[in-house]
Amino acid sequence: MSHMNYDRPSERLSKRPKQAADFSKVGGLSNHIKILRDTIIVPLLHSNIYSHFNIKTPRGVLFYGPPGTGKTLVAGALATELNKEGFGKVSFYQRKGADVLDKPSIIFFDELDGLAPIRSAKNDHVHCSIVTTLLALMDGLDSVPGVIIIGATNRIESVDPALRRPGRFDKELYFPLPSTEARKEILQVHMQSWKHKLPPQFVSKLSEITTGFCGSDLQALCAEALLCAMKRLYPNIEECDFLNARRNLIPSAHKLGNRMRKLNSTVAPLLQRQLSVILSRLQMLWPHFSLQFHKYVIGSERYIGRIVLMGSNLQGLNTHLIPAILQHYEHLPVLFLDATTLQNRYLLSNFCKNLPSILVISRIDDLWNFLEIYEQNYIASVLEDIHSGLPILIIATCEEELPLMVLRTFTSHLLQNFFYNNTSLMLTVENPSEQEVEDFFIPLFFGESLQSLSAVLLDMDKQIIYNLWRRVVVRTAKDMPVAHLEVLYDTISACINIHKDNFQNLVKNLEETLSEIENTK
Repeated sequence: MSHMNYDRPSERLSKRPKQAADFSKVGGLSNHIKILRDTIIVPLLHSNIYSHFNIKTPRGVLFYGPPGTGKTLVAGALATELNKEGFGKVSFYQRKGADVLDKPSIIFFDELDGLAPIRSAKNDHVHCSIVTTLLALMDGLDSVPGVIIIGATNRIESVDPALRRPGRFDKELYFPLPSTEARKEILQVHMQSWKHKLPPQFVSKLSEITTGFCGSDLQALCAEALLCAMKRLYPNIEECDFLNARRNLIPSAHKLGNRMRKLNSTVAPLLQRQLSVILSRLQMLWPHFSLQFHKYVIGSERYIGRIVLMGSNLQGLNTHLIPAILQHYEHLPVLFLDATTLQNRYLLSNFCKNLPSILVISRIDDLWNFLEIYEQNYIASVLEDIHSGLPILIIATCEEELPLMVLRTFTSHLLQNFFYNNTSLMLTVENPSEQEVEDFFIPLFFGESLQSLSAVLLDMDKQIIYNLWRRVVVRTAKDMPVAHLEVLYDTISACINIHKDNFQNLVKNLEETLSEIENTK
């Protein structure tokens, strides 16, 4: 009897050739793809024209941005696209290239900041010699046709500046966390081969509730949704599977301490109006920061933006408003100037070379009083070097008016000159209005949720619920900042949950709690 070879399902799947990703498999990065076509593919297709004018074709591109945003994926897709354009077999190598210089190839250096960090007295001789050798090798590639160098890093400010000049890395591309529309495109790329298509409305909703997800997170979301579907023993992935998967995943950006986020639905009624005012003023004065691929003519026009927001953490300035502003400008790299940043001066000076970008100085009054005189002079000198022709948006926050704060220090005039003797936007954050407080507490008292007071006291007179709500708005929450309103919201919610089985005790306990808070005020 002949021997029959039965393969396991996993073995049969592994024998299928893996299809190389091309640009059609990349979602949410259409502008990056266009730039790569213009920078790499077109010059290679028309290399004879470049030779005629004795101009070198671009050889290097530097990708930078948060982890999981598609840097490695795009580099591999570029190799596939070059193969499709008829350049022969274009090889893709990661951190190795000694045997590929005689044929079309892409050499990809991931985590370039670890391979070629800034040369300084703190670095040992080995690091400095590696950087020097890499520079020499990249310069030697001018005589080798068809070799493209791509570097990728999460911390471009840590890469040696000598690598970042034209002739080595001719173009720098920032890979931000995907926007809502980009997340929708990424999800559609992952779902395009599925027989059972999800409704477009749900895909749009899914892109809305995945703020902070990078491309890798969205891929993991699809895998988690499949796992949820398999647990249900159902052959298709449904909407409920994605919603369950969303609850099981934490975005990578949040694990890394990302400070960009939208106003959550609970706090939004208190701060949305002030956030809209800030964003509209920024748009009116410096509209170019809202355009992801705006073409800047450095030095010939005024681009710099300066805004000082005065308020406290109790008013939600640094905890809610600043993250929401940064979320609006999510396509721009951000650096927070704080005590940690000052420990590495190269970080700040090199970051200011990333254009366009955002520099945030939170609680500048507390930071300034904490610093030594030489550190204050250093910050002032860095700020003075940011001239009006650089597209850098500087956001500073403080609790009191800046002139009163800075005049207490010897170097006060330096900081004062930077913000007050230049075009700057000064805005004061206020406590929420009575109407905003009403809107804030409406879901807790009259919402459709089973945890709202009207749902718990379903059979009770609605006038009692209305009177409690008006008392909270007019008396208990009067003149409260955002942080205290959040505490009051949580306190009322806790009372509802604890006493929801006893209507009489619930109303009595709520009234006693409100009286105690009012007496404390």
